[in-house]
Amino acid sequence: MDTPYYAELLDGVAARVAGMARSGLPAVNDEEAREFGRRVADMLAEDWGGSSIYIPKNLAARFRKRDTTLYREFTGNNIAELAQKYGLTQQRVYAILKAERARRGSGQLRFPGL
Repeated sequence: MDTPYYAELLDGVAARVAGMARSGLPAVNDEEAREFGRRVADMLAEDWGGSSIYIPKNLAARFRKRDTTLYREFTGNNIAELAQKYGLTQQRVYAILKAERARRGSGQLRFPGL
């Protein structure tokens, strides 16, 4: 999968689980879901059993997703609303918007053909 800002271990688990899901899991009932859970647990035991591993919280990817969503929801006059919705200060919302503009390469809208 190799998703930017996604912890290597979680990326590996996600890739393995996705592969397992692609190998033939249509809509499942409770028993099938439990079996799938057991398969995932078995895969984890097989790949990492006996190892001491650190499971990261994956904060960078979560924050990137939140910041991207916040940026898309920004209308120009809803700073207080966004701050309340995401549990942030208004100052932090401004900082996120500034960082997202920089990440996107421009603080202004780009119009096709201009």
